[in-house]
Amino acid sequence: MGARPLAIASAALAAGAWAGVSCSEPVGVAWASIGLTIAALLWLRQGGSSKGRLAIWRRARWLCLATALVLAAASLGMLRGALAAKPALDADAPILLWIDDLEAAHGGREPIWLEARVEETAFAREGALVVLAVARSESAPGSAMIGAPSGLRLLVAGPRTLHKSDQLRALVHLHRPEPQRNPGGRDLRKELSARGIALTGTLDPHGQILLSRGPPIFRWLDELRDRFSKRCQDLGTTPQRAAVVSALGVGDRAGLDLETDEELTDSGLVHLLSSAGLHLAIAALLAERLLRFLFLRLPWTRRRRASGLAAVCALPFVVAQVLLLGAPWPAIRAGFAASVALSAPLLSRRFDSLTGLLFGLALCGLWDPASLAGIPLALSFAGVLGLILLAPRLREWVPITAPHPGTTLRAHPWLVAREEILRLFCASAAAALCTAPLMAAAFHRISLISAFANALAIWPGLLALPIASIAAPLHAISPVLALPLIWAADLLAGALLGCSQFFASVPFAAVDLPAPSLLTGALWTLALLLLAGFPAPLSHRAHALRERPGTLVLRASIPLLLIALFAGARSAIARVQGHLEATFLSVGQGDSAIVRFPDGSTMLIDGGGDLRDLPVPVGASRLDPGTRDVLPALAELGISHLDLVVLSHPHPDHAGGLFAVLRTLRVDELWVTGEPGPGDIGGKISRAAQARGVRVRPPKPGEIWERGGARVEVLAPAPTWDVARSTNDNSLVLRVVHGDIALLFAGDVEALAEAQLAQSGKPLRAQLLKAGHHGSRTSSTDAFLRAVAPESVVLSMGAQNRFGFPHPEVVARIEALGARPFRTDQGAVIAESDGKTLHVHSFAPH
Repeated sequence: MGARPLAIASAALAAGAWAGVSCSEPVGVAWASIGLTIAALLWLRQGGSSKGRLAIWRRARWLCLATALVLAAASLGMLRGALAAKPALDADAPILLWIDDLEAAHGGREPIWLEARVEETAFAREGALVVLAVARSESAPGSAMIGAPSGLRLLVAGPRTLHKSDQLRALVHLHRPEPQRNPGGRDLRKELSARGIALTGTLDPHGQILLSRGPPIFRWLDELRDRFSKRCQDLGTTPQRAAVVSALGVGDRAGLDLETDEELTDSGLVHLLSSAGLHLAIAALLAERLLRFLFLRLPWTRRRRASGLAAVCALPFVVAQVLLLGAPWPAIRAGFAASVALSAPLLSRRFDSLTGLLFGLALCGLWDPASLAGIPLALSFAGVLGLILLAPRLREWVPITAPHPGTTLRAHPWLVAREEILRLFCASAAAALCTAPLMAAAFHRISLISAFANALAIWPGLLALPIASIAAPLHAISPVLALPLIWAADLLAGALLGCSQFFASVPFAAVDLPAPSLLTGALWTLALLLLAGFPAPLSHRAHALRERPGTLVLRASIPLLLIALFAGARSAIARVQGHLEATFLSVGQGDSAIVRFPDGSTMLIDGGGDLRDLPVPVGASRLDPGTRDVLPALAELGISHLDLVVLSHPHPDHAGGLFAVLRTLRVDELWVTGEPGPGDIGGKISRAAQARGVRVRPPKPGEIWERGGARVEVLAPAPTWDVARSTNDNSLVLRVVHGDIALLFAGDVEALAEAQLAQSGKPLRAQLLKAGHHGSRTSSTDAFLRAVAPESVVLSMGAQNRFGFPHPEVVARIEALGARPFRTDQGAVIAESDGKTLHVHSFAPH
């Protein structure tokens, strides 16, 4: 047929499985993907230089056979995906109707009983995340148990005492997963729906009855991982070192704090803690080399026979490592690829890494097609694909001659070390390029320094990884024997964390990016294919047919230039239109608004905050809204620099998210009231800004700040904040004017400050009002609303907040005035002005 028939079939099967499970009408998408797959896989063939009619006949025959193989494999994958697709839960299902009614009436805090089987467990910062397949449940609290809707699956927070295949009866607080509420925000509802999970919840700690245990192997593995993690915490020099050793040994990252996780991500070294492929490769290599060494010592084995026996005997070690890591999909994919690599000598075949990668992906798709839609597996696949296809090309372009293959470390240590550093640099750069669109889409942030960090600072992690991987199972056999390994891994983890902290502190180590469009992603992929040598054959025997590096770079620059042109055209169109845009973000129980002026200048008013006494839905993050909501929204809007940041008043629900903003973005100026606030949060914000070189000052009443034909008027408070008034009444009140349109940002002012503003004679008229104090009855008085006379009012609040915001009388006063209320608990609110009209609407994800 040519070459790599298994790779061709695997790629087509995975494409069909993904289309079958991901689309409501999979046939069209599947067959469209088949055409793309054929075009891509023709590139995978081996090269040749045949001429004449015979060559034409061979190519035609190969094309027919390849097409038939692709059609058959894609059809099989599509059928498997369609069979595995989880039916969506009916919107009229009693359990959903009850949850909606309960959330509307009581904030969703009343639990129900259900009977379920544990399907998956995963480490979490507090306990574990558990996927339950529900068999029976109450349709409402106190009702009779009935059969649950077909395929009902839940993601709940529970204890680590639950294990796979356990049957239990439990009292569960249920919630609807959060949809996307902000530009660039996470759509948890869509992510979980792709896995067939309809609801999230929390297990009541006093309402769990274990009906039956699953197979002991799952309980034993979970307990082994848990004991090892606790042992690392007991022996670790610091909690963060212990968390790194636990992540390297058993894949438990629950103990890693958010700041350390950010540093590892920004430096590009986080893959050491999450790359199951690296874990599996090291486990397979160590097991195979050790067994071959032992078999070669036996008198009846030859070298070839010893290699085959070692490969076969190493397979159980690979399976054990996958289970020890908790069997995440990247580990399963890597386990399949490692099995192909170990089986190749038995079949007298040379291992093809590309075939192994695609074969592992296809097996994951056959096992559970929904896994193909997950970000972890996609990142793992894209990164390894970059290592296979792009890294060798990048190394060829480095103008430093590689040492002779026979060069040894003992004879020429410098040459060997230099070559390994260059290879690591090229491999990391290739993986970063291939995963960049996925990182931007999922996290809105990519590391620019990862290639340098991995080339120079990855060594402590590479040494700690096999030590921790050996220490984990050894700890189950003999904790005493594992002690030296844990201490050694802890020492290396400290070096790794020091390196990550250093590289993360480098200016512009990471950048925030908007999620790429489908066109941008396609052009980026095309550029990488051209860099890798497309459409030249990939066989190592076809090296002479590849183009020179300059030609490849020139070809790849064409789609990259198109990406730059589209981005520039979008920015230019926005400036020519001369619109002012205000985005009121959904940041939970807090305030945050982004204002973009006609000339592209930007202002951020407040950054939200994390009120620790509010419940956090399962699957949602405990991150402060600055990291969770504000930064992704700024990245999605293409904002990497803020001309002005305003802290309306120093309360945690307005100030908490600004720490992440000041730490991440370049800010020119910060306005504050000067009041320290509870816990001196105002002072902490000011000092953090000054440490970053930001100008910090309280604006003067009547001061005007102009940008691009629009102006910001400061209406309140007095030149110095009044100790006799509350922190809310000392809020900065700003009026943004664009032509005939005005927007009034009232901070958290209450009745006293509103009365003073209404009587001050200052211009308050505005088409849009950001209501003070989240719609509390202590604000938005009738006199103030009449002075402002808004057409639209934005009420910023958290969903099912315990304060009962917005209070009904406030909403009634707004509607009586003829204004339309908009609530951020239902999603961000966007206001667009051309200077003559104002269009206000709720955020609708694309």
